[in-house]
Amino acid sequence: MGAGPRDAEVPNALVTRPKLPVRTAHEFISHVKANAGKVSYASRGNDTTSHLTAKLFETAAGAEMIHVPYRGDTRAMAGLAAGRSMCFFTNLSATMARAQSGQGPDPGRRGRQACGFVA
Repeated sequence: MGAGPRDAEVPNALVTRPKLPVRTAHEFISHVKANAGKVSYASRGNDTTSHLTAKLFETAAGAEMIHVPYRGDTRAMAGLAAGRSMCFFTNLSATMARAQSGQGPDPGRRGRQACGFVA
């Protein structure tokens, strides 16, 4: 295999603050639209996959959020836990590792149904 570009697929999870009054992605979209320009999201930094995923979400949902960049997953999750942001788009494997160790929310159990990747 050469040193050329490679493709990869990594499932992402939307992690929200537990106090946010939403249980599903649809409820979250409604909440963001109803609070346009007030909902903030953490990312692991500018132009990272978490930042770009949030931008794609904004475009698809037709809603605008405030970007709060951090340096890495750990700091972004700490910012979320401290209430400095309301959500975080992160890769599912990192989120599941935190959930299983008791250090973070379980994204597969937050909604009405378990996520297919973690069922």
